Amino acid sequence: MLIKGAHVITPGKDLGIASVRIAEDRIAEVGGGLVAKSGEESVDAGGLTLLPGFVDIHSHGRGGADFCDATDGAFDTISCARSALRIAAKLPQARSPISFSSMIR
Repeated sequence: MLIKGAHVITPGKDLGIASVRIAEDRIAEVGGGLVAKSGEESVDAGGLTLLPGFVDIHSHGRGGADFCDATDGAFDTISCARSALRIAAKLPQARSPISFSSMIR
């Protein structure tokens, strides 16, 4: 798959309008002047920003709950949903005897 016409930003450089080729579920090429190969799916990003390889771990919740709910139930829901996806961020090693809601008051 070729994603073309995107505003591509890599960790080291703003490439401006460029393309990203995905092959076998991996980023294969990044740059300007890439052309779709015969039979390759091509998507025009229309200038939208594309950050190849960027993983955004910022999250306010998961599984229909939000940390801003400030309840033990929300914390448990988020923890279970994140662990099912193997996301370790904000996942405690063990349950604390202090409740989540009491920590933010």
